[in-house]
Amino acid sequence: MVIVTGPKDSGKTALLREYRRRQAHGEFLGVSSYIDMREKPNVDPAGFAASLRGSMVDSMELKEKLGIEVLGANVEHCKGSASEDGLSMTMRWLESYCLERRHLVRPEQCSTTLVDAYKQGFPTIFIDEANALAAWHSLPDGEAQLEALFRFLVRISKQECGAHIVLASSESFFRRWLLSSAAFQGHGVSVFSVGHLAEEEAKAFMLERVPASSKKEAEAVWDDVFAHVGGAILNLHRVVRLAHRAVATGERLRDRWEREKKRLFMDAAYRVMEGFRPEGMRKVGVREPPKWKKDDWARLVKKMADSRDGVIAYDSLADVPGLDSMIEHDLLQLRAYSDTEREIIADEWPVVIPTSRMALHVMRIKG
Repeated sequence: MVIVTGPKDSGKTALLREYRRRQAHGEFLGVSSYIDMREKPNVDPAGFAASLRGSMVDSMELKEKLGIEVLGANVEHCKGSASEDGLSMTMRWLESYCLERRHLVRPEQCSTTLVDAYKQGFPTIFIDEANALAAWHSLPDGEAQLEALFRFLVRISKQECGAHIVLASSESFFRRWLLSSAAFQGHGVSVFSVGHLAEEEAKAFMLERVPASSKKEAEAVWDDVFAHVGGAILNLHRVVRLAHRAVATGERLRDRWEREKKRLFMDAAYRVMEGFRPEGMRKVGVREPPKWKKDDWARLVKKMADSRDGVIAYDSLADVPGLDSMIEHDLLQLRAYSDTEREIIADEWPVVIPTSRMALHVMRIKG
């Protein structure tokens, strides 16, 4: 079982979908199910169950069409078994499939050992933005169904070694919330953090994707682009799209970028200014109301503005009232140490940073 964390624009979803795409074409063994908790039907246990079983069956069918063997799976039988409504029936079917097929992975399907083949052949369940499962607490019998789901995920992965479970989330305190469940007591969970790219990697990423006719223009605006969006992959993708549109319309990339930069600034300014009006912030999901005051946010903004690069050790901000609440309300990011982090350099971890490079620019103006 793995938790994949990272900021909203770091490319976690793209990573999960790329794995599934390659798996579907036989690069990785096994089948998988992908549930996007941003889709409204999935915040209800019945809708979640439908996506869970439907996505797994779709994965089986696609491999069958491509002539790739799905070990232990009679697809038509699985479709019939999966047609039962309800979360409990879906979990029962999946548990049966995951555990009964373990012995079917053969060593000749892997270039190394039986153990490697066994691992690579696992079914995988991806739950994207899994923090949205917290909304089940507000539903009739939702808390019991959530606990049953967690026990099911632990059982088929940690206890029975019959499946991989990947839970992705942009919420800073997702791991803390997840491990507070009784189902996870005594079970370790690996954490993989997807960070932003370092400048050299980010520049190469962008220049490899812009039209050939735009490369000189892209290089000319690069310093300004990185200063305002950093190595955030989704924002870099947006700049690449700007370059393609500029070529299609005969515009200059710099003009397109200046308009995009203004939009990013206005979005960041709105979020920073929200922090000065905690009493007016709208309720989102199951988050508790803000626990800071206007002066607390002003103090935090000043600290960020005065910092060298907008990176401050979490422990050094212990005297800021409502800090965790600010993070929960997406006014700040809490980032833990990760071997994959390329952009942030710090001596102490975890660190608190603004939600974006542009947000830091706004804070320096306001601070």
